[in-house]
Amino acid sequence: MNNKLRKECLKQVFKNKSSHIGGVLSVIDILKILYDYKKEKDIVILSKGHCSLALYSVLKNKGLLSQKEFDNVCVDGGTLCGHLDKKSNKHIFCSTGSLGHGLPIGVGAALADRNRMVYVIMGDGETQEGTTWEAIRMAVQYGLENLIIIIDYNKLQGLDKTYKMMTEARLFNSLKGMGCRVLNINGTSNKDLYEALFFKDLRPRTIIAHTIKGYPISYMQDRIEWHYKNPDDKLLIQALKELK
Repeated sequence: MNNKLRKECLKQVFKNKSSHIGGVLSVIDILKILYDYKKEKDIVILSKGHCSLALYSVLKNKGLLSQKEFDNVCVDGGTLCGHLDKKSNKHIFCSTGSLGHGLPIGVGAALADRNRMVYVIMGDGETQEGTTWEAIRMAVQYGLENLIIIIDYNKLQGLDKTYKMMTEARLFNSLKGMGCRVLNINGTSNKDLYEALFFKDLRPRTIIAHTIKGYPISYMQDRIEWHYKNPDDKLLIQALKELK
């Protein structure tokens, strides 16, 4: 587990009284391993742009973002906001946050240059956007083997359990039926993530990365309210203790 990054994000969301900490915690492992092993020319698109804090933390720890910039996320006068803005940092490929936009942009980037890998990280609720399926159809049509879609499958979306909107089986069968190679993995396992992300394939592939919203904080895990809430003093101290 990348608990150092999680601690930084918890402290920052406490400081600026922002939200989306549940999804931030579930996606950190995915982002960290991508930035540890991807090539410089490769592109990472965090389509679930409301979890920007996770990306900021990873970029800071790779020396691509300053401590001062990170300390002022979602703070008046700061340059980094709650949703990703490409103008705020040269290492952010595109602005995201309006769900369903990241994958179409990723398909265009993969089609424009097949000599680089394009990784698009989506939320599970985001798979219900029509533009997502239009983009997948195009990716398969053009055989974009340099495109990898990663779904942060934490099983909670804005207002309810994801399975009530689209079951995992339906998601898997829809992706497979459109011609994607689909992998189900443990999204908090570095080994599983590495093996799924960095092996060669001949088709666009989608990785359903099973995670837990709020992981691994006991009072946050699998709780819908942590899409919106931020911890008070007492809860922050408890979370930091658990991460030790």
